[in-house]
Amino acid sequence: YYKVQGFNVIRDSEVTSVDGRYSALEIRPGVSYIELNNNRVVVTGSDRTGVFCRSGSRQSTNHISIVNNTFGPSYAGGICIVTYGHNIIISNNKLNFGGGNDAIAARAKDMIISNNVFNSVSNYPGGGHPDCIQLYSFAGLDASNVLIEGNIFKNCAGQVIYAPLNDNQ
Repeated sequence: YYKVQGFNVIRDSEVTSVDGRYSALEIRPGVSYIELNNNRVVVTGSDRTGVFCRSGSRQSTNHISIVNNTFGPSYAGGICIVTYGHNIIISNNKLNFGGGNDAIAARAKDMIISNNVFNSVSNYPGGGHPDCIQLYSFAGLDASNVLIEGNIFKNCAGQVIYAPLNDNQ
């Protein structure tokens, strides 16, 4: 069990990682039982991600709780929260994510997205469509058994919820 609480994480365009990944907080494949609580995450620059719950060969991140965090204001070409796995809770967060792609991109089973405030979700110049919440399937892991309730969406430029049917849509 891991708990990350009370951090102020600022990742700007001047910071690059050794392996080319640009996540402010990254959870590696196979790591489970993580709680991110009461943190502030700001990302700027191109292709940046706030929280990235990675998957790998036959591994995913499971039992992840992302609760009571503030994301932004951020202006990045990346995604605010990316999840792969099972038993994911994203609740009571403030997501202020302008100039990026999606606020939440999720390929997860048994997931709750509740009571979050999405504000100013918009795309970066020349970028793709921004979604507040994008659910998708890929490589055999479908987004399924997902509860979305009690969220507030303000000043969002793209789709509020995008949920394709399968890998081909």
